[in-house]
Amino acid sequence: MDNVLSMGVMNITPNSFSDGGSYLKENFLQSFHSFEIIDVGAESTAPMNEAISEDLEKERLEFFFRNTESFQNKVISLDSYKPDVVFWFFESLEKCGFKTSQFIWNDVSGQWDDPVEKFLRDYKESRFIFCHSLVPSREESTRHMHYLMEEELSSFEIVTKVQDHFKVVKEDLMGRVVFDPCFGFSKNAHQSFELMKNWKNLVQIHEHWLFGISKKSFLRSWWQENIQNGSKEFLLEKSEYLHLLWLQRVIGESHGLKSLVLRVHDHSLISLLKSFSVI
Repeated sequence: MDNVLSMGVMNITPNSFSDGGSYLKENFLQSFHSFEIIDVGAESTAPMNEAISEDLEKERLEFFFRNTESFQNKVISLDSYKPDVVFWFFESLEKCGFKTSQFIWNDVSGQWDDPVEKFLRDYKESRFIFCHSLVPSREESTRHMHYLMEEELSSFEIVTKVQDHFKVVKEDLMGRVVFDPCFGFSKNAHQSFELMKNWKNLVQIHEHWLFGISKKSFLRSWWQENIQNGSKEFLLEKSEYLHLLWLQRVIGESHGLKSLVLRVHDHSLISLLKSFSVI
């Protein structure tokens, strides 16, 4: 489907919750050829990890700049909440010959502030992924599970609160902003599932969305509680069944959206969906 884009997660981290350190493995770079968008991240925002310095984040990102020739025709997304790192990264990409139309800032902080507007105005053809998170500042981004939505909310209230978060976007920039409900951020497992079940109501406010539930811990917990217990590796594998089933449903019913970005870790999942002509 023309409106569906695949985003592959490139975790250049030693401590990502699911695949930290995998960039060191052989043939790692080749696994990204099936994706339209590469989402590069050098800091894990999983709640069990501490924030890192800007210098360390840049040091890790140097790995990507040693391999840019592999991605000259790809859209490049940076998963970072630090504006100084973001501007350094995209200035470096420009020097490597990338066009601003290839730039996406994937910002998990949930903030709409001056750096966001500067990014969109400096890089005229770029896009910005605006996430739902209730942290009060960028510095608190890794502590998103300390700032949860209220416990007792109806499905309608959960959807409405997430929609309300996005209302700060300026109208003239709306067409270049992608909304991400950020499943697992500032919400408990029940609230994430309610957003998944009611996704069609959620997306009515905008035409561009990103969905990412790949390897989320709340999927593993559901499988453990409702189907079968097992090791983390076992539950991770099984939870991808839930991921795949939901993606098939969403893709089949996404005709009203101009763009739907699917953020996943496993390139074989995208290959599977393409082989069955789902996307």
